[in-house]
Parts: sequence; structure tokens; C-alpha cells
Amino acid sequence: MSEVKNVDVITRAKLTLTKYQTLNNLSLASLSNQYNENSAYFTRTLLWKSLLLFDRSTFDHSILDNLSLNLRILKQRRKLFDNYLNKEFIIPWNQLSKDSRFYRNMGFNDGQDITTIYRPNRETVLNDPLSANHPEKLQNDKDTLETIIRDVERLFPQLKNLFINNFENKVKIIEILFVWYKLNNKDYKQGMHEILGLIFKSMIEECISPMRKEEFSKDDLMADIFNLYDANYLQSDCFSIFQLIISKAYTNYYDETLLLQESIKFNLKLHELDKFLYHILITKLKIDSSIWLIRYFRLLLLRELGLEEGVIIWDKLIAFGSLKSSKLKEPFDMTLLLQYIIMILLWKLKKQILESDYGESMYLLLHYP
Repeated sequence: MSEVKNVDVITRAKLTLTKYQTLNNLSLASLSNQYNENSAYFTRTLLWKSLLLFDRSTFDHSILDNLSLNLRILKQRRKLFDNYLNKEFIIPWNQLSKDSRFYRNMGFNDGQDITTIYRPNRETVLNDPLSANHPEKLQNDKDTLETIIRDVERLFPQLKNLFINNFENKVKIIEILFVWYKLNNKDYKQGMHEILGLIFKSMIEECISPMRKEEFSKDDLMADIFNLYDANYLQSDCFSIFQLIISKAYTNYYDETLLLQESIKFNLKLHELDKFLYHILITKLKIDSSIWLIRYFRLLLLRELGLEEGVIIWDKLIAFGSLKSSKLKEPFDMTLLLQYIIMILLWKLKKQILESDYGESMYLLLHYP
């Protein structure tokens, strides 16, 4: 990684854009491990933002030719988040206990629903069927905010300076999660803060200070690249990436019924690929796959692989989910690859599982070595 760190991120981005002419080429290079952290021109920010946030209709065209167009789309996303955060879904800090370090009076009475001072647009109404000042809704918002705060307060203890000891970053994470909850009208679930935490960590590492803007003002391409990495938009871009990554995971894994269905699919795939291992786990030991798969699925392998290895797997998931075929109207579903990665992790435990009883096997699965 030292070789990568020594090359300016702007230069790395320009080299990447020159070498991989289309988004599909960039996806394939990531999946084949040709484009990875050991590459002198590797930049995760460009990889994730281009594959997740750029206009998918430009897959068959040069990224260089369409960078300005895609940045206009990215700017629209940034403007939308700013509107969500500062107008539509104001964080109810004033409803917290005054003892909380996150409490803010904000010039309103305690307990007052501060979102009612704004006129909601059609999207807000559709996403919030209950009246904004309904007591039950107020309580739900307060409870959700408190739950998010509790989770974020203990986010990644191994990175204390980035989160636990960094109040500003914690506020940014809390705001993103609360806006997501309000916008999508879905329950916040424990573990979502870790997914966002890894996104935030990955993006902040390559952010460029706005003070450097003048360096690139005379070069249109360099100015566009700078815009992509501008630290001013760290929070809004993390929100957009999180929104896209969590959407498919939430649909498949955060509903108990759908999670059970995904577990059954996994069992069928295991039976197809390794009947002997299936017999040991399912028939002999009678292990309910949904018990251990829930964390693998919901946290996209973060707990099993750790941050350093997990983010590399995410590169592959994002690349896979961004591939587009002429036969398909939509790109692939990134979660389709997840089951096969879990299968590989399971095979690496095969010898230990064969020598273990129910309790020992379950421990191995729940505390992946």
C-alpha cells in the first residue's frame, strides 16, 4: 500500500480513467484483481463512486468523455441530500435528554417537532403517511435517533480517532442514518451503522481539502476529478453510496421472512455444490443456517473478514453489481455473489466442522476464525 499512498490521489484517478475507458472495463478489472490496492493508480473513491453513483446509461462510453455529465448527476445527488438534511428531515436533537452531548436547543421548545416549520413536498408526504406532528411519530423519531446514537457511540473501537473520539464524524454518521430512516420510511436496524462506518472510512481516506481547489482550476479534467474527491461532499456522497448498498441488503436480509428464504436458497446451493458438507451441517448436526447467516448477510461479511479484508470483498461486490450485459436491462444484483463468497469461507472451515459437534460447529460459524 505504501506505493499507492505515495502517489497523489488526483494522479491516481487520472491514470485509472485513462487506463480503463469504460465503467464495464473498470468493473472487470476489479473483479479479475487487475485493479486492486497494490496498483500504483488504485483509488477506491473513484471505483465506488463511478460504479455506484454515475449514470448507468454511460457504461458503453468512455468515462473520460462522460465525467462532466456524471458529475452533474452527482451534484444533483448532493443537492438532494442537503435538502433532506437541512429542510425536510431535520434531526430532532432537541428531543434528546439535556444530559446528552448531542442535545441541541436549536431555538425551539423541547419536544417540539421541528420538521413542521417546513412545508413538506410531495415526496415527504408519500414517505411519511402519519402526520409529522403525530405523537406516535414523534416518539418513533426520538427512539430511532437514540438507538442510532447508542450504536454510533461504539462504532469500530479499533478506530477510536476516526469515530469514538471524533464527535464531528459521529454527528455526520448519525445524520446520514437518520435521514435514511426518514426518507425510506423503514426501521433502522442494528449493524447498519457498521456498513455506513466502512463506507465513511473508505471515502474520508482519499478526501481532498477544498483549499486545493485553485491547483486544478485551469485544467477541466483535473477540476472534475477534484470535484469527485472534494471533502465538502464527504457526507452527501457517503449517504448516496450507503443508500444504494443497503437497499438490496435490506430487501433480502432485514425482513425475517425474506432472510429465511435466502437461507433456504443458500442450503439448496450448498447441497448442489457440496452434498457431503450439506449432510454434516443440515442433516447430521441439524444446524439452522439462518441463525449464523443473518450476520454474514446483513453486515456483508464485515464481522467475519474484518475491515481490511472486508473492504476488498466489497470492491468485488460493487464491481459485480455494476456489470452490465447487452442482454440485461439492469446491472447484476451484487448480493448474488455474496452467497458464493460465503460458500468459500465455509469450505475453509470444512476440516474443522467435520471434527466438531453441534456446539463447536456453531461457535466456528458465529466466530469465524
